[in-house]
Amino acid sequence: MITKTEAKYIQTLYHKKNREQEQLFIVEGEKMVAELLQTQWPIEKLYCIENFSNAHHPKATLISEADLQRISGLTTPNKALAIAAMPQHKAIRTNGLILALDGIQDPGNLGTIIRTADWFGIETIVCSVDTADCFNPKVVQATMGSIFRVAVHYQPLDAFFETYTAPVFIADLHGEPLKNTAPTKQACIVLGSEGKGVRLQLPQQSQTIGVHIPRKGQAESLNVGIAAGILMAHFCQ
Repeated sequence: MITKTEAKYIQTLYHKKNREQEQLFIVEGEKMVAELLQTQWPIEKLYCIENFSNAHHPKATLISEADLQRISGLTTPNKALAIAAMPQHKAIRTNGLILALDGIQDPGNLGTIIRTADWFGIETIVCSVDTADCFNPKVVQATMGSIFRVAVHYQPLDAFFETYTAPVFIADLHGEPLKNTAPTKQACIVLGSEGKGVRLQLPQQSQTIGVHIPRKGQAESLNVGIAAGILMAHFCQ
């Protein structure tokens, strides 16, 4: 049984302001919660129905399917919901290939980018402060567990690039064709929103290179999640 007070509190965590205040976020679904339980992340609460595979976890509170429906943000609730602590990332790790995201606001796109970064072994993403919240339940769900393995930082990008010294590749329709740029293991790929592109103005320097994915058909633009995947696949060769 879950109390009305508990249910109301969980509902508050679907809002960014409350997540930031409490430093907690929601993880839903059997697969996602099972992945969370395999990490070292602190878990505040775990609510699940009896046939959840980890129903005997020390943190688990058994509830009915009706109660799970009450607290879930999913159209079809799936066995478990956890409340986890946000990680306290310290210094940004800039070794290897990293991503910078400038104003990407669609939760599905951000989740896809995080998931794809995890596929290619990219461990660091730096986001502008107006990029979608990576702990939005829709983003968390779209990452399919990759949010637990990729460090996502938020800060003004111009401040970040003041101290970043490796090559920077900016997704730009007027940049060099992607095939003309050599894969590298130490660089930052910068992507912007589909509507506005990359707004960041970096100093003109030899290490800043605009790149584009050549178009063959008639589509006006690429989805930013797809474009990110193509860029990552190229530079991670």
